[in-house]
Amino acid sequence: MPREYRQDAVLALAELALTLESEWDRRLAAGDDLVLTLGKFATPAELHSLTKVPGHVDFTLDIRSQDLAVLDGMEALLRAAAE
Repeated sequence: MPREYRQDAVLALAELALTLESEWDRRLAAGDDLVLTLGKFATPAELHSLTKVPGHVDFTLDIRSQDLAVLDGMEALLRAAAE
């Protein structure tokens, strides 16, 4: 599949992870209370092979804060970045 037609879910998730990490750095520098953990990246073996561009990836995401405004901001960022 030519690169311009690929919709690689793993690369999209990597980009999302970098976006979240950058925002976490920014918020910590601003003094915000925030913890973020990404994990369990996996493509279902029954849907993907070594030579197939992954169209689906499962992952876990845990975002925590005692500040509701910080959580709301991270949710908005996550939704915008996922689109």
